[in-house]
Amino acid sequence: MSKISVDPAKNEHIQGFKWLFATDFQWSHKLDANRAADGVDLRSTFAYECGYRYPEVRQVLLDKQCSWLEMMVGLAIRCEDSIMGNDEFGDRTPHWFNVMVDSLGLYLDCSEDDEVILKKCASRQYKQDGEGGLWWVKGTKKNLRRMQIWDQMCEYLNANYKEEIHL
Repeated sequence: MSKISVDPAKNEHIQGFKWLFATDFQWSHKLDANRAADGVDLRSTFAYECGYRYPEVRQVLLDKQCSWLEMMVGLAIRCEDSIMGNDEFGDRTPHWFNVMVDSLGLYLDCSEDDEVILKKCASRQYKQDGEGGLWWVKGTKKNLRRMQIWDQMCEYLNANYKEEIHL
């Protein structure tokens, strides 16, 4: 969790992050359940890094579905660790998170607009190039609405960072 740090003195989006945590991640592509699993897996990392015992955290969150925040942070971490890690650029996990926020068009102001944006994303009601979804691939002819989130991310990275990809 320490890869994406929020400094309350410098970040006006704290309430938006809390709202994303309180909002259950919904998906319509069956393979996007993997993104939810990555988000839920962050809970053990959170427990460890914050000095909690994992069974205590698990008990508190036992009935809580993966949140949008957990899914997005988990995906940003996996993007950096699995594909885009590069000592030359340092850790860009926050960048990947911000790419998703920007692609979605979120304001992170806990507004009805943000709620509508997440519902449209979950039901794949965004443009075929991903605009309004998690990964906007400008100029692509592929229909990202038919792809799982992981494949959308790979399309985005191939279109924008091809020379830097490390698999």
